[in-house]
Amino acid sequence: MTEWDPYYLRRGILRPSEQERRRAAKDHAKRREARAEKEERAENRDSALDAEVSSLHDAQQEELRRRLNDLQVANAEALIANAEAMEVARARLRDMLAQALVLPDGRRIFRTEDGTRVFDEHGEEISGDEVDPSNIADDRPSWEDYQGAKAEEERLEREQKGLQERQEQLDQAAQDLDAGALNEKDLDALEGEFGPGVNDPAQQQSRPVQAKTTHLNAPGA
Repeated sequence: MTEWDPYYLRRGILRPSEQERRRAAKDHAKRREARAEKEERAENRDSALDAEVSSLHDAQQEELRRRLNDLQVANAEALIANAEAMEVARARLRDMLAQALVLPDGRRIFRTEDGTRVFDEHGEEISGDEVDPSNIADDRPSWEDYQGAKAEEERLEREQKGLQERQEQLDQAAQDLDAGALNEKDLDALEGEFGPGVNDPAQQQSRPVQAKTTHLNAPGA
């Protein structure tokens, strides 16, 4: 029971008993413990959420890195294929120039397949007064064959330049990714810019030889 004390009695209040004081202290301790547990649970939830967000970010970054690596590998393989095709194209041109009829001034000439016109390796037409087309043997390379080989070399040179520029873009993208400045939208744009087949080296290899080039005059021009 509550004890009466003159000090408390004079003030019209009851003096709490020792049992009540202990009970109040115990209740206070329980409330403090419950509050601490609640705060700890909140901190644990925040930590778990942070860990989940961090894990998701790491997974996203890893996926971006994989996709970027695919682009880099495909471009490197395309550069190798281009270099090999370039070697073949230039060897073909050297063979044709070696087999062509050579004028006294050093120009190499080619007759059209219909046997009516003659052009030098620079695309300049040679007049019939200077060279009679019938004097060029049939087993020498034709003007059309030379044109096609030259056009292929020029195409490969343009392709090589484009691949080198693409490699610079990919190198910059890799630096941006390391700095956390590359997102999925940026990578989507890169993949879209490079077009279908960017991850298929076979599609980066030589295309069919074109018959004409803007640098050489085609017969009938």
